[in-house]
Amino acid sequence: MVGAAGRFLIGAGTGVVAGNPQAMAAAPFTRLLQTRHARLTGVSHDARVRRRTRPAMLASLVLAALALAPTASAGTRELEVDRGIVQSVSGSELVLRQLDGGTVVLAVGPATGVRVNGLPATLADVLPGFVAAVAHDGDAPALSVRAFGRIVRAVHRGIVVSASRRTLVLRADSGETLTFQRALRTQVLWRGVRARWSAVRPGRAAEVTHTTSGVALRVVLRPRRAV
Repeated sequence: MVGAAGRFLIGAGTGVVAGNPQAMAAAPFTRLLQTRHARLTGVSHDARVRRRTRPAMLASLVLAALALAPTASAGTRELEVDRGIVQSVSGSELVLRQLDGGTVVLAVGPATGVRVNGLPATLADVLPGFVAAVAHDGDAPALSVRAFGRIVRAVHRGIVVSASRRTLVLRADSGETLTFQRALRTQVLWRGVRARWSAVRPGRAAEVTHTTSGVALRVVLRPRRAV
């Protein structure tokens, strides 16, 4: 704030006028306020505030990103895209709460393409609370569902039976044979060090962390077990 004579006023309303360095040093108002009222000036450092606001902020950011995404098209006809928070999911329908608070029920089916956090998925991976964008043509089953949220993970351990560029077959410790799908972001660790997919070889012990739909998120490999 500048006075009529061009002198700077600090701490307006407190009776403190600083027109020279000595007066400014004598009234470090901001520093005193921060020191004595940390709960007021350091709100961004309050862990409780961060815990309460972070989920809502994250959902808002994801919804904003989805709103800016281009609308898909089927042939020459433009598809409708509904965005919102997933309320429920079944094999035949998905219920969204939209940005305006309204609720929409959308048909889905076996041909609906699903991705969660950018990874191939199934409708079983889409949970209530996820943010989603559903592209559909009227009342027909949705063409695609793009959802974002915390993925439910499972872990299986066993011996690698075979591995191709896209799949991993594991003979689990339980005796069952499981097939996992490789994704672009699948991580591989060999003896605790990041490795290429080529390190996944038959006979090696493996711990596979995966989604409920069978997409491998991480594969931890160990040397061949002694017989």
